[in-house]
Amino acid sequence: MKFHLSYKLLFFICLLGSVVLLGGVCDNSSNVSLKKVELTIWRVWDEEDAFEEIFDSYRAAHPNVTFVYKKLRYEEYKEELLSAWARGEGPDIFSLPNQWMGEYLDLITPLPPELEIPRIVTKKVLGFKEERREVRDKVKTYTVNNIRSLFASTVVDDVVFYDKEGASRIYGLPYSIDNLALYYNRDILDQSNIPLPPRTWDELLTQIPKLVRENSQNEITQSGIALGTVDNIQRYFDILSLLMVQDGTSMGSIDQNNRFRSDISERLKIEEGGSFYPGAHALTFYTDFSNVSKQSYSWNVDLPNAFEAFTQGQLAYYLGYSYSLSDIKEIAPRLNFDVAPIPQASLNQEVNYANYWVDSVYANSENATWAWDFLVFATKKENVVNYLNNTKRPSALREIISLQLEQDPEIEVFVNQALTSANWYHGKDYTKTEDIFSIMINSILDGTSTSREAVEAAEKMINQNEKLKE
Repeated sequence: MKFHLSYKLLFFICLLGSVVLLGGVCDNSSNVSLKKVELTIWRVWDEEDAFEEIFDSYRAAHPNVTFVYKKLRYEEYKEELLSAWARGEGPDIFSLPNQWMGEYLDLITPLPPELEIPRIVTKKVLGFKEERREVRDKVKTYTVNNIRSLFASTVVDDVVFYDKEGASRIYGLPYSIDNLALYYNRDILDQSNIPLPPRTWDELLTQIPKLVRENSQNEITQSGIALGTVDNIQRYFDILSLLMVQDGTSMGSIDQNNRFRSDISERLKIEEGGSFYPGAHALTFYTDFSNVSKQSYSWNVDLPNAFEAFTQGQLAYYLGYSYSLSDIKEIAPRLNFDVAPIPQASLNQEVNYANYWVDSVYANSENATWAWDFLVFATKKENVVNYLNNTKRPSALREIISLQLEQDPEIEVFVNQALTSANWYHGKDYTKTEDIFSIMINSILDGTSTSREAVEAAEKMINQNEKLKE
C-alpha cells in the first residue's frame, strides 16, 4: 500500500516536472514577436488626417507596423525625393503625378503578384500552454487585368509598364482620379443671354462674341475663355493635350523597353482622299483664341493669370480640376459659379483628360513587401472610401463611382467624367515635354511657324530628348 502510494507520488512528480519543462519551453516561445516596421510615406497635397482611418485599420490587423507621414510642398518635392534617397533617408511610399511615371520607373519596385506577410499564431501544446510562432501568409495582389477591370480605364495605361524581362508590371496605385472640367460664371452667362454652358467646342465658338468685352483702347476687360497662350494659363499643357486627344491624335507609342516615340504630327487619310493632321488642327484651334484676327479671339498674353481672372469675375469659362473647387470658394466666396462637363469635339464620342497622383514603392526600400501590402489594402473599396470622403476627390475605382454620384453632388461632373478620361505617356522627362509644348505654342504666337511646322518640330524635339534618356 505504501509502495503503491509512493509510485503514484513519483508519477505525479514526473508529470509536474514535464509540465514545468514544457512551460519553460512555451515561455521562451511566448517572446516571439514580429519585426517592427516603420513605413515612411511622402505626399504633396493631403494632410495626414486624410489617411487616419486607413492607418488605424491597417495597424489593427498589423500592430507591428507604424507610419511616418510627411507632406511636402510641390515646388520642393522632386529635389527632396532625390536628395533624401541619396542620403538613404527617403520614403518607402511616395506619390507621383501620373505624367511623371516614366521619369521614375527605375526608382520604383513593381507590385509583385503575391506577397508573403508574416503574422503570429498561437496554439496549445499538449493542452497545457499556448505557443506563439510566426507564419507567413501568401497574399494575392492586383494583376494587370484587375487594374483594367477595377479602375477607370486610363489607370492601366498610366501605371502598367514593362520590366527588364519585357513583362507587364504594375508600378503604382491611385486613390482617386481627377479630370478637366468647365467652370463657369453664372452671372456673366446670364448677362450675355447664354442659358447653358457649351457642350461642344463649336458651341463655344458661337458664344465667344457675346462674352468678350473690350474698352475704348481695344483691351479685353471681360474674356470668354482662357485659351491660346502659355504663361498665364496654369494647365495649358493639359488643355492642348485634351484637344489633341479629342481630335484623334495618337500622341505616340511605347515599346517593350519603355522607349517612347512621339507621333503628334501624324497624318490621317480622310474619305475624300485628302489628309487631316489632328495634332496641327488642335494646335491651330487652341492658338486662335489669342489671335486678334479670329472670331474666337478671347485671350492674350497681357491678361492676368486665368485663375485670377476667373475669381475676380473677369472670365466666363475656366478649365480646371476638382481641386479648384475649394480654392475658388476660399478666394472668392461670393462668386456665382458652377461646373459643367468639358466641351467635346463631338457628342458622338466623349473624351476627357485625366490628371491624378499615383502611389509607388521605392526600389531600394527595405520594407517594400509591407509597403505594397499597405497600398493594396488602402486602395480597396472598403478602405479608400474613407480617404475619398475626407478629401472630396473623385474615385478611381469603378464600384465607388455610382456611390459618389448619389452622395456627393458637388463633384458629380468630375466623377461622371472619370470613366471616359484619357491620358498619354509623356516619356522619361515630363518637364522637358511640357517645355517643348510651350515652344510649339509660342512659335505660332510669334508667327515663326505654321501649325504643321510647329507640331513637326515639337515631335522631333521630344523624340531626340527621349533618345538622350535611353
